[in-house]
Formats: sequence, structure tokens, C-alpha cells
Amino acid sequence: MKKFTCLLLMGIILLVSCKKKNSEFVDPDHIQQELWYIYSADNNDSHFSVRFYDTDWYTRVILASPSYVTLNGYSMNLNTINSFYESNYDNEQIPSGTFVYSDPWKRVYTNTANLERQIELPAIDTLFKNKDNVITWQGAPCGGGNESITMHVGIVLPVAEVTTNQAGATSLTIPAGALSVWNSGVPIRIRIDRQSTLPLQQGTSAGGKIITRYESVVKKVMIQ
Repeated sequence: MKKFTCLLLMGIILLVSCKKKNSEFVDPDHIQQELWYIYSADNNDSHFSVRFYDTDWYTRVILASPSYVTLNGYSMNLNTINSFYESNYDNEQIPSGTFVYSDPWKRVYTNTANLERQIELPAIDTLFKNKDNVITWQGAPCGGGNESITMHVGIVLPVAEVTTNQAGATSLTIPAGALSVWNSGVPIRIRIDRQSTLPLQQGTSAGGKIITRYESVVKKVMIQ
């Protein structure tokens, strides 16, 4: 019975999350923007995306004429599966992205996402299962508040993940025992991210946010 209830709940959540509306049927003042810029240093790829939400029902909004969204002067592509707009730049680090959104009433909002603070892992070739692994990153200390630093350790999905948003922090610690599921001598992947969340520079009363994330070069290390 508990299993059935959990499956039913998951189905309801999935159904709600997939709902979407055309912008012509949404109050423009209730359309929220969520802007993303993710840079992957491992691939040297820049990924920009924007999600529009109807805050009355928190459903995704698909833009219909006269609404539109551009990035650095070019139209963004609609991801029809996930109902958001994106622009991808392979093998190119873009310093910043300027999003221009025109709402159903032809009001225009301009927001810029800047990739300002980088982060990388130090030279590292081994992680230990039975003692703390203190890793001091390369890059500025954590700014705190709206900025967080997260380290991911795993193969496809992380088996260990640690994070901090403490202002002035310069290192993260993978605690003893966190990697105990892995056998010694096994290779594993490690990456560190710096993410910032800021309010929109321009938007409706529904608000929104700008999220930027720098993902470091991935390192392969051995478990000991």
C-alpha cells in the first residue's frame, strides 16, 4: 500500500511538472523568469537557458507571439521535451549572456548573466576512504550568501557530495567513510562547482532569478 501511494504521488508530481500554458493565456505580471548560465570547463561548453513560470499555478509558460526571448541578440531554441528555451555554445567560453524577454503586452525586460568567478580542483590523484579528505580549491574564497561551492564525487551519479556557502571558505572536506562503498584501487571522478543566485535586473512583479554555475575540469582519482 505504501509503495502504491508513493508511486501515485510521484505520478501526480510528474504530471503537474509537465503542465504548460501559452503566454497569451497567462497574466503577464504573473510570468516569472528563471535564467541560467552553466559553463563546463571540462568540455569548454557554455549553456544558457530560461524557464518561464505562471506563478498562479507554477506551470511552465511557452511563449506565443508577440512574446519572444533572445540571447545576445539571437533567438533561443525551445526545448519541447522540458519546456524551456536554450542556447548552446560548444567549445566556447562566453563571458556573459544578455537575455531580452518581451512579454504578451510587449514590455521588454533585459537581464545579463556574467561568468565572473572561476574555480578548479588542485592537483589530486587519490581520495581516502577511512580519513577526511580536505581539498583546497583553486580560485577565490566562497563569497557566502548567494554563492555556494559544491564538490561531486562519483561515476555517473555522485556517491558523495559536499557543499558550503560560508563566506571566506577556501576548502571542502569529504568526511571519512563517505567513500566506503568503493573498493580500494577503483578510479572515480571528481568535480567542483561555483554557483551564484542573484535577483533579476529587470522583471515583472512575479520576480525571478539569475543562476550562474562554473563547473570545473573533471579529474579522475584513485580510491585508497
